[in-house]
Amino acid sequence: MWVGEEVDPTGEPLGLPIDTLQYAASYSDLLIIFGSDATLLNQHYNTSGYYEGRSKDLFDELRYIASNPDLINVFGVDGNAATQHYVTHGYFEERSKSSFDPAQYLASHDDLLNAFRNDYGVQRLNITSLMDILKDV
Repeated sequence: MWVGEEVDPTGEPLGLPIDTLQYAASYSDLLIIFGSDATLLNQHYNTSGYYEGRSKDLFDELRYIASNPDLINVFGVDGNAATQHYVTHGYFEERSKSSFDPAQYLASHDDLLNAFRNDYGVQRLNITSLMDILKDV
């Protein structure tokens, strides 16, 4: 990085390739307009999205999988496959990205609640740590 170079909020210089599937999955307007076209999505972020204050990644792929139980057996915890699915099929099938509530799930399963409290601490009650435990069950 050199003096005066523009960087995005993560400190990366503008113009570098981004994870375009994550970017598309994060914004339905971009998904509708650009689909999964990596060139157009990358160009949009670097010429407009950054200046509009858009994040490169707001899509929670593990929450998407957990919100759609039929995808758990197909993708497991493969976030890249889940993101690809959402961009190419899930959005257009009107699948939920966030209906899974990890705190509610834990509250209804004492064994998991105890495991989280004992092994992870209450502060780590989130989708990632829950999926880590569930993949071993």
